[in-house]
Amino acid sequence: FALSHRTVKNTIWEEIDESNIQIDRACLEYLFSAQEASNDVSTKFGSSPRILQSKHILLLEPKRARNISIMLTRFSGKSFEQIKQAILDLDEKVISADNLPALAQYAPTAEEVETLRPYIGNIPANLGFAEKYFATV
Repeated sequence: FALSHRTVKNTIWEEIDESNIQIDRACLEYLFSAQEASNDVSTKFGSSPRILQSKHILLLEPKRARNISIMLTRFSGKSFEQIKQAILDLDEKVISADNLPALAQYAPTAEEVETLRPYIGNIPANLGFAEKYFATV
């Protein structure tokens, strides 16, 4: 049994404009999909990429990639290119003072930049969500 948001008055759902909602399906799939377990040493961070059954190329440590993806939900509705431009322009409308510590904490390390270097400027569609962010920024 589900109630329509229009039948219950004085809720937050009355204020939401459904035509302006953008859902990043790739992000949702990445955050909530089950990952294939592997005992193979070659699939550890810093070596060959992990490729899941969904054929996503995952190059970052899984926990860090998940945390980066969660951090990026602060910028919902913004593309990675828009986030990059906001960082370069110091755009306070997109990047608030509250978001700066998270951006700094989840900035790519030198090792991650080297790992992602082949994808910078040429980002394949099946690159992982956090990896795409790092390759863009």
